[in-house]
Amino acid sequence: MARSKSPIRVTSHGEKMLEVLQKASGEWLTRRQLSDALEKSRLTPYDLDMLELLKEKGLIEMNQRSITGPIGYEWIYRATVAE
Repeated sequence: MARSKSPIRVTSHGEKMLEVLQKASGEWLTRRQLSDALEKSRLTPYDLDMLELLKEKGLIEMNQRSITGPIGYEWIYRATVAE
């Protein structure tokens, strides 16, 4: 099944994701921590697209952190801080 197009605007779900990251007060959250805060078992491809859109709009930062394991890294996210 083909993946749907990436979102072009921040939806109410995206706003909820941003709110969770803002409440973390600048701390980096893993995908697991973010999905737990959203009361989801895992982030969906749509969630990941929304995170990418939030990043493109300058509302969040995303990065990779090295971990031990087969992949060797995990994605982490945090809200940007207004200057």
